[in-house]
Amino acid sequence: MRLAAAARAHLSSVTLSAPRGITFNSWDRARLPLPFATLQLSVRVLPPPVDDNYEAALAAAQRAFADSARSAGG
Repeated sequence: MRLAAAARAHLSSVTLSAPRGITFNSWDRARLPLPFATLQLSVRVLPPPVDDNYEAALAAAQRAFADSARSAGG
């Protein structure tokens, strides 16, 4: 967050989901969509964090990432 605030950089959250796919037995439960599966792409851009409010910016980013995962069914 400090680096993003110093650079005045936007943060982005990209989520890709597919209703059908193969789930790997790995730490992140990665999925490989089956051929011809319909994919859903979600992209959210968050504003640059404010210099002295890193905790609030981190909490907002975590909420946005969790909302993206929930909307994708994760």
